[in-house]
Amino acid sequence: MKSRPIKPGTLVKYVYWQADQLIAPKIPYGITITTPDHTGGLTVQFGLENLYMWEGDLEFLDPSREEV
Repeated sequence: MKSRPIKPGTLVKYVYWQADQLIAPKIPYGITITTPDHTGGLTVQFGLENLYMWEGDLEFLDPSREEV
């Protein structure tokens, strides 16, 4: 992710290049629910799925962009 504070409600996209179908979200766009913990992991809601993700697997989305 870009270097800026991550807080609940941040729009993100799952961008891990080796996505495993068993653990990757069905919808790549989500909203952070928690702030990152000491290991760099955080909970993100992707549609109806709440998943624990690593910061490095996510990219910030700017809500003013048309693709969101």
